[in-house]
Amino acid sequence: DAADAGDPRSSLEALYGSFSDYLAQYEAATDALIADGFLLSGFKDAYMQIARDNAAFFP
Repeated sequence: DAADAGDPRSSLEALYGSFSDYLAQYEAATDALIADGFLLSGFKDAYMQIARDNAAFFP
């Protein structure tokens, strides 16, 4: 595990709990960035696909 290897960073599971929680937080952050004008709303599906592509990093 990361702590045994001397890596102080939290695991994705520790940060988000589960992949579905990660997706929910990612989508909320994406929506906020769209609302604030930092991301284009027409690309939301592409942004969400990037998040879904991270599924392999969760147990």
